[in-house]
Amino acid sequence: MSAETAAILDKAADVIERNGWVQGDYINQRQIDDGEGPGDCAACARGAINMAAGGPPDNDYLRGAQEASNAVEEWLVYSGSLGEALSLVEWNDAEGRTANDVIAALRGAAQAERERAA
Repeated sequence: MSAETAAILDKAADVIERNGWVQGDYINQRQIDDGEGPGDCAACARGAINMAAGGPPDNDYLRGAQEASNAVEEWLVYSGSLGEALSLVEWNDAEGRTANDVIAALRGAAQAERERAA
């Protein structure tokens, strides 16, 4: 599962790099209101993971999505970056968080999963 999880995390980072990043919702609802499809909208960490796992941004029950979210949370704990947050969603939405922080966490967790699979 680690190689599959790494692939999902890399794809999630790609989604944010390509579409942008948001806080407070799975995707930028204003973009949906303007007629864009969910796959083209800025996403939070969890929304990007859900899309990378092959589903809509707000479906937390996709095969692989929960494992990928858990892997990021583990990486955040291990790296000391989780701070006071209790979850990936809370960490994503914390004041002062940036898109670069989220992308780095997704990529870091993906690398850790690849190393685990080796």
